[in-house]
Amino acid sequence: TGMTLANAAAASLVSVLVFGVATAGTYAVAGRVDGPALVAMMAGGIIGVLAAKPLAPRLAARAALARRMFAVMVILTALYV
Repeated sequence: TGMTLANAAAASLVSVLVFGVATAGTYAVAGRVDGPALVAMMAGGIIGVLAAKPLAPRLAARAALARRMFAVMVILTALYV
């Protein structure tokens, strides 16, 4: 498609956000949200972002490495699922 890696990642994140908000809203209205689990996941996400932020400039300089790391993560996720 000619889409850059950055645009593909952004498009993926937007779709995940939209579906996630819709799903979370449905579960919240039904009273099926586990508060402590929600807080733990949010904390993990924030810690992950803060830990990865310093790596971003170095990975940007090594786009090929970033693509390979992304591919490995996709494959590992597929094997897990």
